[in-house]
Amino acid sequence: MESLLTLLSEGALQAPWVQAGIIVLSTFILEDPTTIGCGLLVASGTLAFPTAFFALWAGIALGDMGLYAMGRFMGPQSLRWGLLNETQMTKVKGHFDKNLLLAVVLSRFVPGMRLPTYVGAGFFRAAPGPFLAFTIGATLLWTLVLLSAAMFFGEQVMPLLGSFRWPVAALLLLLIVIAQRLARKKLADTTEPDDRPPSPVSYFEFWPPVLFYFPVGFWYAWLCLRYGSFTLPSAANPGIYAGGLIFESKNDILNQVPESQRDYFAPHAPFQHEHTDDLDAAEKAMKDAGVDYPIVAKPDKGQRGNGVQPVNSREELAAYLQAFPLHHDMQLQQRVPYENEAGILYYRMPDASRGQIFSVTRKYFPSVTGDGQQTLAQLIEADPRARLLTHIYFPRHADRLGEVIPQGEEVSLVFSGSHAGGAIFKDGRNLLTPALEARIDAIAQALPEFYFGRFDIRFRDEGSFKSGEHFQIVEINGAGAESTHIWDGDARLRDAYKTLFQQFTILFAIGAQNRRRGFSAIGPLRLLSDCRAYRRMAREYPITR
Repeated sequence: MESLLTLLSEGALQAPWVQAGIIVLSTFILEDPTTIGCGLLVASGTLAFPTAFFALWAGIALGDMGLYAMGRFMGPQSLRWGLLNETQMTKVKGHFDKNLLLAVVLSRFVPGMRLPTYVGAGFFRAAPGPFLAFTIGATLLWTLVLLSAAMFFGEQVMPLLGSFRWPVAALLLLLIVIAQRLARKKLADTTEPDDRPPSPVSYFEFWPPVLFYFPVGFWYAWLCLRYGSFTLPSAANPGIYAGGLIFESKNDILNQVPESQRDYFAPHAPFQHEHTDDLDAAEKAMKDAGVDYPIVAKPDKGQRGNGVQPVNSREELAAYLQAFPLHHDMQLQQRVPYENEAGILYYRMPDASRGQIFSVTRKYFPSVTGDGQQTLAQLIEADPRARLLTHIYFPRHADRLGEVIPQGEEVSLVFSGSHAGGAIFKDGRNLLTPALEARIDAIAQALPEFYFGRFDIRFRDEGSFKSGEHFQIVEINGAGAESTHIWDGDARLRDAYKTLFQQFTILFAIGAQNRRRGFSAIGPLRLLSDCRAYRRMAREYPITR
């Protein structure tokens, strides 16, 4: 908030409409500190009371209405994105059942109640007319009380502080923010039962990508300015098209693996789907590559698990070919007979003799078990985590949703080890050993001009995997890879952002070194064209299993 005080006190921003705009935007971030800061500015004569009051009221009211709209129009996604949890829903509904006016007033004065109350109001379809009327009234009262109190403090105390008045004001606002957060945490600790089950997801795990990656975009923009290139990461792996940032070929990458490392990779057969009846040609390609059923069929150019399906027979391959778009390449890969999967993000600076493992993710594949009474749809909706992903699981298992699953039968909900596809990711740093790191480094250094990427690996058991044995790599992702351990349900948001900021910093540094070595990044127009082309292709791919 110190930056807000500085902006509003500078002569260039004395226009009331500019000040009002800054105040409105600031309320979206921190309401009460913004209100108190404005009160101090009014007391100092820097800001007019009408500008402060009406801008604060408008900003807070817009934020409240926005939360209501999120709950009303996004419904169950409010749960999936962590805006509400089950405990909060029960609490909020109880308040609404008793008295809507009381619920709105309490949410304005009790720390931690505003977001769940306002989102919950939309979720439970509270009548918009009365709700908005109560909200506007409570906002007016709260703004007037807090603004007036801040003005009184500013008029009585600030003159006594002399040249220290603004540093003291900034410290006061910081203490208010800290106190509010502590109060919110204390309230949650005392009102929620201690024996409640842990949440199966982090509160940010299923935020919309635009919302989650918004801060990362600012960091990426800063790195672009620092290194003078928007597409520098595409120079991170000169041996891969666009460095593996977008539109790279899975077959081309695996074809670069030298014979000395082949045992650590699942065999694959490249195949171009040219005709609707080329099943025989696909099986010939498999035979030539030493691949036999069961296999994994996937698009040659695909991300986030798009179009990946297990194929166990000639009939299933024929069905996959029928659903796959013509004149596109695919990969028919030998199914690895190991059930365990991990993702290892690796990097090496071009001038370094040894690489490092930046992230290890353990992947799990959720399932439900039948009880002889409930349908598959009911079993999914009864699972604490799966019920948040019905938009993924229901289309995938549409042909069985109404089927009553026999007692004890386990139905796997996910095959592809993709978070976007419904797999569960956990921090797997406990798997990392010097032996495993040395093995991955040797494999990576055997690939031509490869410096950054994630290895998706199937392994037999943890003991042998830690020793660097009994595993096979099923895919290599380049510059577009992510440190996927951030999607652990126990992860903290600030740690996730810290990881991504570090990852992109490393990626740009590698690209910069390769640029000095004479390698070029792709142009921005080519990158945008490739992104559009991939989105068009992905819409035609078969459903992910």
